[in-house]
Amino acid sequence: MSDPAVELRAVTKRYGRVEAVKSLSLQVPEGALFGLIGPNGAGKTTTFGLLSGFIRPTEGEVLVRGERLSPGRPPVGQVLALPQDASLPGHRDVRGCLVQLGRLGGLTRDAAEAGAASALDRVGLGELQDRKVGQLSHGQRRRVGIASTLVGGD
Repeated sequence: MSDPAVELRAVTKRYGRVEAVKSLSLQVPEGALFGLIGPNGAGKTTTFGLLSGFIRPTEGEVLVRGERLSPGRPPVGQVLALPQDASLPGHRDVRGCLVQLGRLGGLTRDAAEAGAASALDRVGLGELQDRKVGQLSHGQRRRVGIASTLVGGD
């Protein structure tokens, strides 16, 4: 069995007296898509912040592909999160946005171009690649957001 892509081991995050996440342990297998569901204040956003390296745990450890996250070293290109209110620039074409995100994630131009095309096909938007993001419906923009997390994948 391979190591999980991401793992939290007994992670707690406190903000003063408020315990946003309490002793959370979880493993996400390589290649999995996952989400967190829960009521407001349950610690979902904090957990994704911990997994992406933007927030440090008060206790416990966060591992990405078996390596412990350390302060100032986020797992660029290894963990992708799509915040619920993420948006892309409305004046840019869909393909261009995805290629730019791929490049920011460390892909070569050719790999980013291929990844963008593949990701758009996977979410059923290949025919809209030249359309401006601002011209898309809300649901289509959400699918472009999902595609953005797939650009560097297989």
